[in-house]
Amino acid sequence: MTDSHSHDPKADCDAILDEYKILYDDDGVPLVAVGFISADKKERFNDGAFIRTSLIKEIKGCILTTQNSRYWLEHESEYNNAPRP
Repeated sequence: MTDSHSHDPKADCDAILDEYKILYDDDGVPLVAVGFISADKKERFNDGAFIRTSLIKEIKGCILTTQNSRYWLEHESEYNNAPRP
């Protein structure tokens, strides 16, 4: 029997997005994320490639979901906290 508390949610993700930034529309709705990808299970990108996700469907905790992918959000970019114009 498996202990449900030992499940690693990162394992359910398609890739890790590190040093990420979420980009928002004028109403504060998250649109896309940018960052450095690694551990891409779908083998779309090389580790360390800078990518932009497709449109964000949901962000729940450290998991960002788009239409076809789930990303583990590793470290937020320091620029993510910059004041909005």
